Amino acid sequence: MIDYAKQLGLISLENLENTLKYLKKQKQFIEDNFMITRERFRSHQFGGMDFELSRISYPLLIHSFDDNELSEIVIREQQYGSKTQAMLYFCFSILELKTATPLLNRTATLKEHAFLTIHKANAPMFLEMLKIFGLLSQAHHSDVLKILEKILQN
Repeated sequence: MIDYAKQLGLISLENLENTLKYLKKQKQFIEDNFMITRERFRSHQFGGMDFELSRISYPLLIHSFDDNELSEIVIREQQYGSKTQAMLYFCFSILELKTATPLLNRTATLKEHAFLTIHKANAPMFLEMLKIFGLLSQAHHSDVLKILEKILQN
């Protein structure tokens, strides 16, 4: 998507180069700096039964792009395995989605599709999300650097 945005002139070469320079300087990553915390278990009674109670706290980072869009990063356990991973979510207004009938105040039908239009005003936000993606972990960082270098070669 970033490559198409570059080809269409929605993202400048300068912005791509600046993003690459920024990421090359980064040596710390979100996965390494934020951890899931767990409380010690304590006795708890509920319904006349004895339980052991603990709480788990997941770090959540939010980056706002403007009034209607933001990204959320949450650190979670990997689905299979004992490691954790940073998950990046993009949140935007349902009004941004284009459908035959607006989605607001109704349930989407089975297999209904909607379109999010990328244009000159919002394309830089997607480059910013790629930058954030490159901050998640060393592996994500390496992948994003390769992607940006490939886009800049074309």
